[in-house]
Amino acid sequence: MRDTWNAYWHRSWDDGLSPQEEKNLLLRCFAFVFLWGLLAHAYGFMQDSFSHDVLNALYADGVEVYWKMQLGRFGTVLYRRLIRLPLTMPWLLGVLSLGWMSLALFLTAKLFRLRSKALLLVIAGAAAVNLSVSAMTATYLYEMDMNMFALLAAIAAVFLWARFGWLGTALGALLTAGVMSLYQSFLSVVITLVIFYSLWQLLTGAKFKAVFLPGLRSLVMIGLGGGVYYALLRLMVRLKDIPLDTGSTNSIYQALAGEKGPGLWEKLCLVYENVWQSFFGGEGIFLDRLSLYCHAALLLLSAVLLLLFLLRGRTGWGEKLLALALLTLLPLAVNTACFFSLKDAHDLMKYAFWLLWLLPLLLGCGLTGLGQKKVFRVLAGLVLLVLLWDNVQTANALYVKKDLEQEATLSLMTRVLGRVEAEPDYVPGETPVVFVGTDGALNGPLYGFERYYEITGAEYPTALQYSHATYYYNTYAAYFRYVLNTRIRLADVRIWQAMQWDERVEAMPAYPAAGCLQEIDGVLVVKVGEPSEYSRPREG
Repeated sequence: MRDTWNAYWHRSWDDGLSPQEEKNLLLRCFAFVFLWGLLAHAYGFMQDSFSHDVLNALYADGVEVYWKMQLGRFGTVLYRRLIRLPLTMPWLLGVLSLGWMSLALFLTAKLFRLRSKALLLVIAGAAAVNLSVSAMTATYLYEMDMNMFALLAAIAAVFLWARFGWLGTALGALLTAGVMSLYQSFLSVVITLVIFYSLWQLLTGAKFKAVFLPGLRSLVMIGLGGGVYYALLRLMVRLKDIPLDTGSTNSIYQALAGEKGPGLWEKLCLVYENVWQSFFGGEGIFLDRLSLYCHAALLLLSAVLLLLFLLRGRTGWGEKLLALALLTLLPLAVNTACFFSLKDAHDLMKYAFWLLWLLPLLLGCGLTGLGQKKVFRVLAGLVLLVLLWDNVQTANALYVKKDLEQEATLSLMTRVLGRVEAEPDYVPGETPVVFVGTDGALNGPLYGFERYYEITGAEYPTALQYSHATYYYNTYAAYFRYVLNTRIRLADVRIWQAMQWDERVEAMPAYPAAGCLQEIDGVLVVKVGEPSEYSRPREG
């Protein structure tokens, strides 16, 4: 029995590499990912520009755990207990993230039997240097390593499905459930890689049946994984008595809210439009219109390679139609989160989008294996290197923006705190305080950084996000606790919400004018700036 299992394992795992060659492949994956990752994100890994959501999760206390449970990400709680402290430690979390990426690249190289060092270098760049990773590093570093672990689990699920038959399908289903428990949006990575692998098989000469039947098995894996996840989710809700969040763009549970959403056709149109807009809806931040031309070039190369495949005489009509069907489904695969959330996907949910950069390389690898010229792979690689250089600079500039805003916010809040403590009747830690209009206090957007405010998590000119929501109100308490490390008692959130649009507060001048601090109904109100629409309470 043991000999049978060993033979089965070696047959499924082995792809013609000796143990030393596998070791070298693994080392190359780590070297390439860390090369790109540190080039683009080392600045973000080595600073403490805590802002936005990370203030609530700098130490993942009960508030953060409860929020993650509400979003259905119960796997993050287990991950923190097994892998790392609940503290946000930028350098360590950055290294962990790159480590999970490196292992994911290794499994990808095994899955697609990649040998070319140049090809691995480019794929490593696409994995480590894209807008999703930059947004995570800049604002959501506290959960980036968990998201990258979800990436590793997603690729491991597809690898097991592809190599180990029904056993791999069952194990892949468990990993798929794990992916969704960490970050549901990364289900799109599982689906996209299944399509990529099926296309790769067709391009390398596999017949219709040999691709179609495993494809059906992948649906079993994804469906079973989703079922296991949902069962665990309902169990968690019952045991912990935590209501699911059904109204956030971070959650896929709007479909469970019972509200009537858009019809199927409207949702599909939104999904495909969102993918198109992400690549052709605006100019690049550094390369301007050149980035549009690069994306157009990748699309053109993919179209030419697809045409070569369709015109190839040795390929049957069944294989050609299946390839066209898979390519048609690709936008839906990469944007699964948008389909379920009923809203546009934000940058963190778009990691699978950047896998589309690799489509011409995938098509070129398959066709090259059957005698086509390598020119298409070379052209696609060069175009992708241009896009990666754009993203390297975008990432570094984004971290400069965040750093400047952190310093400006620190300076502002230090001066404001000085005014608060100078009030005659103020008692530190006892007098209730309400802050109004923080987001309008600084002179944003910063000149030269205007485009960076379009990135998820970078919309605000300060480190403190201003909103009506209790979650963001709590960031003020976290800012005084961790960044300023001072005693202050913020008024109850209901008082805070009531004060935002109180007529007496509206009549107050904003900081630094005299009268920007006033006592109203026993609460010290500090008007740092004019309140924005984000602070206006929602109807109902």
